[in-house]
Amino acid sequence: MEYLNENYKFNEIFDSMFWSFQKGIKKPSPEAYLQITEKFKVRPEECILIDDKERNIKGAMDVGMKTILYRNPENLKRELSEAGIKIGG
Repeated sequence: MEYLNENYKFNEIFDSMFWSFQKGIKKPSPEAYLQITEKFKVRPEECILIDDKERNIKGAMDVGMKTILYRNPENLKRELSEAGIKIGG
């Protein structure tokens, strides 16, 4: 997490983040995704899961979340922008 925040500044982009490995439930188990909706009191369709593994993307889609398959920082910025999320100045 520290590496990602230091190198990609995710903590400056997002209000909150959820790291499934801290909760002891592995993706792509549906419970891993539903914990997120419970924690933040949102519906799955209000969430965007960003992951670099297709199996985890599919698991999130199966519970109704929007998803972005992480490939590189530029692709992530483009896809977030397409989802209506503004990044940077």
